[in-house]
Amino acid sequence: MGTLKINRLRTGMLLSFFLLIGTFFAVKAMEKKEFEKTVSQPLVNQTWYFTGSASDNPELASNYSSSPAGLPTCGLAQEVICQINAPDDGTGKPKMDAPVDGTSIQLQIRAAHQSIINNNPATNSTVLEFRAE
Repeated sequence: MGTLKINRLRTGMLLSFFLLIGTFFAVKAMEKKEFEKTVSQPLVNQTWYFTGSASDNPELASNYSSSPAGLPTCGLAQEVICQINAPDDGTGKPKMDAPVDGTSIQLQIRAAHQSIINNNPATNSTVLEFRAE
């Protein structure tokens, strides 16, 4: 009877030990996955075309398309933003908060839009060209 209790105690201790070791490795594996998720992928820029008019907000991602189909040709006039360079936000629209030259895509668009309003159109790293309204 005493031997049986000692064997059960040993078995229980071994199971507890293996459970503890298994939990340790499971936690380590989850930490590794979390670390891999936080490592950011490099953003890849692509060309986007402003689909709005002079009265539309060029800072809204919804006002851009990845295709120039049906839009006026860029470069013929400097009345509205035509073409920007920005990464995809994962929904098929430009990522306006992406960093560029110490600022953001959105702030560079704002600066270029303001340059049009000031009658001195100026492109930058994000805004590549203007077009007629």
